Amino acid sequence: MVAMREMLKVASSLIALSLAAAAQAAPPEITATAARSAPMAVPIVETIPEAADVPWSGGAMSLDVDASDVRRGLYRVVQTIPLGPGVTRLTLLHPQWLPGQHGPRGSTAGLVDLRFTAGGKPLEWKRDPVDVNAFHIAVPAGTRDVTARFIHTSPLQASEGRITMTQEMLSLQWEKVSLYPVGHYVRRLRIRPTVTFPDGWTATAALDGMVKSGHRVTWAETDYETLVDSPVLAGIHARSWDLGNAISFDVVADKAENLAIAPQRLPALRAMGDEALALFGARHFDRYRFLVSLSEKLGDIGLEHHRSSENGLEPDNLVEWDKFDWDRNVLTHELSHSWVGKFRRPAKLWTPDYRQPMQDNLLWVYEGQNQLWGWVLAARSGLQSKETILATFASQAANLASL
Repeated sequence: MVAMREMLKVASSLIALSLAAAAQAAPPEITATAARSAPMAVPIVETIPEAADVPWSGGAMSLDVDASDVRRGLYRVVQTIPLGPGVTRLTLLHPQWLPGQHGPRGSTAGLVDLRFTAGGKPLEWKRDPVDVNAFHIAVPAGTRDVTARFIHTSPLQASEGRITMTQEMLSLQWEKVSLYPVGHYVRRLRIRPTVTFPDGWTATAALDGMVKSGHRVTWAETDYETLVDSPVLAGIHARSWDLGNAISFDVVADKAENLAIAPQRLPALRAMGDEALALFGARHFDRYRFLVSLSEKLGDIGLEHHRSSENGLEPDNLVEWDKFDWDRNVLTHELSHSWVGKFRRPAKLWTPDYRQPMQDNLLWVYEGQNQLWGWVLAARSGLQSKETILATFASQAANLASL
């Protein structure tokens, strides 16, 4: 075995010497040819048009989500896209660049069993070779609408991603369970959403025209931009408080006892709106909903929207108020975002659809300044103690001083 290794070493050395000698002896034209044989970039042909500020010619889409399979964490989706006259090719996008997430975080990893049909017959389709969030569908002449069917799977453990569905509650973000046609500003796409929930669940969202029929909840037709900005929170253990200023505090919990907030704690919650209006000087929303999950099972979250926010808190946050003083800043942070980031947004952070990349040059305003106001509102409302907020300022100053 040792002799074999030595023979291989000698052979390798001889080959290397031979190649070096050949390179030195090679004529210039051969050397030039070898250089030209190096890999060259293949140009990417853009097949997806940029978004234009024009309406979708086919009319309003319908979106029907069955979210009743909470044991397996499945959202079963049926979406119908009406077509304008003469359409023979349809390209649909799965949202990628998501507001509030400042990056291409929209993933198709949880999208399975995707199928397209027209008149009950399957349609041929293929994924775009460059943009993996785009799907090209061949449409027969005369087709009036295309129906997409697929399943979005909620992660079942944190290592797979944020868990959005448990047997007690769910956090439905519309961008995960829908597609949209290319070539249009998302505010020019119309859509009618419906969701089926488990028996006995309460659902809430900052959408208009909510109608409940059995297990099914339907909201009024809206534009796709507003839909994506209006997530749904639902659960078996739910309660809502009116905080004044057209603000509601809508909570779902792992257990019913987690909802038993002491009456003396409500003034601090109500004061959030009072202090925000005093700070910003105007109210741009007709109503606002805090969507609050008290859970150790549902994935944690803090995400802003124009008329609502998604807020994940520890299960005992409301019943053990003093113990969880540190855990409530997300509420005022996300409320402040309704002004800083949603009503007023840095120009390059606004995009016409969910495919165009965002430019985060003013993210220090969108998130940094907003974090300051979140601390201020938490202290002024009494949501967090003065000592907690002062310690937070000191900690941040120390961090910056050490950079």
